[in-house]
Amino acid sequence: RHSPKYLIFLFYSRSVRRSFSFIPYLPNGSREKVAERDAHYSIDASYSNQGPGWNGRANNAINSWNAIGNTPFRFLANGGDGDNHVQAGDPSCSANNPPCLAGTVRFTNGNAITQFLVIINVFDGYSFYDGTQAPTIPTNYYDLESATRHELGHALGLCHSARGNLMAAGFAAGTLYPIDKDSKKGDRFLYNPNYTGVGPEGPCF
Repeated sequence: RHSPKYLIFLFYSRSVRRSFSFIPYLPNGSREKVAERDAHYSIDASYSNQGPGWNGRANNAINSWNAIGNTPFRFLANGGDGDNHVQAGDPSCSANNPPCLAGTVRFTNGNAITQFLVIINVFDGYSFYDGTQAPTIPTNYYDLESATRHELGHALGLCHSARGNLMAAGFAAGTLYPIDKDSKKGDRFLYNPNYTGVGPEGPCF
């Protein structure tokens, strides 16, 4: 039976706070990752219809993961109804204080991720920068591309990082979060059987 796991991306202002590992580290030492090395996806109309720059920002986020070298994993476009989805909606985190910016639902079968849903929160009043509002990101906007990129990291199998980088548990408004060295190492750890670099920070929540 395939079971869902929720990895909620919470916002908090930058402060000293422990988050969790940048890769899954399961009790038996196994690694939870996408069952296939290629994850087919669809960008749903709920996402692309939010604004003129949304579809482009999703593609930029996806392409940044696909540009990582020394890893066979790729996100591939043109998924079907039963495949993986990038959406805008309610990630069911409104009870958090403050509500999350976005969330990812991962469906698993054992240690294999069989399906994921990336959901950008458009129900709780956050302003997302899609590149069309101003030449540079305003200080009161959250970067849509960075939030989507972060959630795609969860989709491929990464957890939160204790470092203030792309996979940190919270983002600051007015800030861009590119792919960083930790995220690249996590991707390679999961999908490159010849990877010999750094391992997990610690337990994944």
